[in-house]
Amino acid sequence: MKYILIDNGHGKNTPGKCSPILEDGSRYYEWKWAREATKMMMQKIQAYENVKPILLVPETNDVSLSERARRANEYIKKYGAKNCVFISVHSNAAGHGDWYDAQGWSIWTTKGQNNSDKLATCIYDEAKLLLESDEFYKVKGKQKKIRTNYVDSDPDYEANFTVIYKTNCPAVLVENLFHDNKIDVEYLQSNHGKDVLTDIMVFGCLKYLGIDYR
Repeated sequence: MKYILIDNGHGKNTPGKCSPILEDGSRYYEWKWAREATKMMMQKIQAYENVKPILLVPETNDVSLSERARRANEYIKKYGAKNCVFISVHSNAAGHGDWYDAQGWSIWTTKGQNNSDKLATCIYDEAKLLLESDEFYKVKGKQKKIRTNYVDSDPDYEANFTVIYKTNCPAVLVENLFHDNKIDVEYLQSNHGKDVLTDIMVFGCLKYLGIDYR
C-alpha cells in the first residue's frame, strides 16, 4: 500500500492569504480553497487501488508548520518513507492587498537533489500537460501559466520551507496560481479550474508512486 499525505496549507486565522475584494464584494481565501481542493483530492485518490490518501490537517484554524511535519512523520514512521509522499497545497501571492500581474503555477522542493525532485517533476509533467492545453485558462501578454526554475536542471523551485524540510519522505509544496491575479482567481474559483488543478496534484503523486492512473 502507498500513502499520499496531504497538507492543506494555512488556516482561516492566518493573516492575509486572500485576494483583494472581488466585484461581488467577496474575497478568495487560500485556507478555504485549499480545504476544498484537498477534499477533492481525497475523493479522487480513493478511486484507485493500493493507494490511500491521508489528510494531515482536518482543522480549519491554522496548525504550525512543525506540527504538520510531525504528523506526517508519524505516518512515515509507521508505513515507511518509500511508501509515502507528502504534498502541501497552496495558492501564491505577489504582494499584499492589491491586484498584480504575476501569474502562474509552480512547485517547490527543498535545496539539493533527492527524491522530492523526482516527485516534483512528475507533478510538473502533469501541470504542463493539463494546464498549458487548457483553453479555459487564458493568458495575456507575457504572463506564464507555469513558472519554472531550471538552475539545477529540473523545473522546481527550491527553498527549505519548514513543512517540507522537516518531512521525512519525498515532499513538495505546490503554489496553485496567484490569488492576487484576477485571471488566476477566476480560474481557481471555477469548478473546472479546481478539477484540473487537483488532477495535476493527484496524477503526479500517483505517477511517482507507480500507480496506474490512466
